[in-house]
Amino acid sequence: MNGPTPQDDALAAQLGPQMTSKMAGALDAGNVSCAGVITAVVKQRGLSRRAAQIAVTTAITESTLHDYTGGDRDSLGLFQQRPSTGWGTPDQITNPVYATNKFLDVMLGLFPDNSWETTDIGAVCQAVQKSGAPDAYAPEAPDADVLVGALWEGSAQPSVPAASTNNVRIDLDGDGRADLLSVQADGTLRVFRNKNGFKSGGMWDGGVDVGSGWSADRPVVPGDLDGDGKTDLLGVRPDGSLWAHRATGTFANAQMFPRAVNVGSGWGGQLQMITADLDGDKRADLLSVLADGTLRVFRNKGGFGGQMFDDPGVDVGSGWSRQHPLIPADLDGDGRTDLLGLHDDGTLWAFRSTGRFAEAQMFAEGIPVGGGWGSHRQLFTTNLDADTRADLVAVTSDGTLRTFHNDGGFTQRMFGDGVNVGGGWTVERPAIPADLDADGRADLLGTQPDGGLQAYRNTGVFEDAGLFGAPVGVGSGWGRQLQLM
Repeated sequence: MNGPTPQDDALAAQLGPQMTSKMAGALDAGNVSCAGVITAVVKQRGLSRRAAQIAVTTAITESTLHDYTGGDRDSLGLFQQRPSTGWGTPDQITNPVYATNKFLDVMLGLFPDNSWETTDIGAVCQAVQKSGAPDAYAPEAPDADVLVGALWEGSAQPSVPAASTNNVRIDLDGDGRADLLSVQADGTLRVFRNKNGFKSGGMWDGGVDVGSGWSADRPVVPGDLDGDGKTDLLGVRPDGSLWAHRATGTFANAQMFPRAVNVGSGWGGQLQMITADLDGDKRADLLSVLADGTLRVFRNKGGFGGQMFDDPGVDVGSGWSRQHPLIPADLDGDGRTDLLGLHDDGTLWAFRSTGRFAEAQMFAEGIPVGGGWGSHRQLFTTNLDADTRADLVAVTSDGTLRTFHNDGGFTQRMFGDGVNVGGGWTVERPAIPADLDADGRADLLGTQPDGGLQAYRNTGVFEDAGLFGAPVGVGSGWGRQLQLM
């Protein structure tokens, strides 16, 4: 988890006098930061403010909003969850994002049909925690309500580390659920709002055309350029000018991206251009692989203006190619995007981001994290278990989908042994990772030979054939797009 911010400190001073129970006289910036992560996770999952109040009530009772690395017996973290009773590994439980998602998973399982909305808060907390002091939760609910009330509308700007960065590739309205963006064969940009996730009633609204003139040579480059949680777009025009399109969150023709801003010139001819948050400020920076293989980075200074990116950029590496492209990923959960890259011998290397925009300082010296990767049809990273660290997904030459859990730390054993979780994937039918239900775990989309679009829900269980559920049909007429993400 990122450390407390000045906003957290200010909010602690503001709300401290309003605390009446355990937090009275004790609320500090660290507590507010923890409550902010809980609240943000709840919002990302599309649950109500009451779910956040329940979770924060529990965390106040169990840990006074501290991410403890110890407790009664083997209890750990904000919710004092225990590895010995199946809550997760110690590293997972002491990750506030994982711990909150696990708490919510259990709550939703115990209270079907959203019955937790109308059940006494103390009773809900006790049902999940099974505490020896069942009456301890209710007295903390009023303080939790004050905290969540201040955090819910963003007054404290709580932040979830990069779980969503690795999962939600296209979130046009900031609700945590991945929307769908398609460039049609004629260059039309069409967007589809994710309205329900995997619930009944259909996943997507009808598509809306929001732009034109895109092409295979001028692809859409998505990224949250202003840190508001909505995915904006970058695009290069034929004259080499770079334009930024700010997402409004409004799914209507000419209203989603109402105005483009020129943010640079001299683009075109790059082998690769992607966005990634290299310094953890929640604004997407720009990475470019030049024709000679040089890796150049451009810091996003903030704001939709002509000086969005530092110019000139900083050269931070060399030897990249179209055959061995950049693979961006937050590999250690610190909120900064690291890189993976393939060498010609099939070795996979990891490069840790330092957050410093300076030549030879942006990325630490690479370390090898595996071999034999050169023959894969597809290789990408995404967060499969909501622990903030990007896992690795590969499609082998025979179409098998294999997942590799990120076990943490920049070591040669970063990724665990691979698990086969599906088959039948091809170059024409690539796996598209996206968090479709805002649970912090990446699901998959894939097109069928007949043009059908299928979604595979992530169960969070790293086991053969158990990670992704049975496919669900979520559309038809796909397969001829220039881009689909």
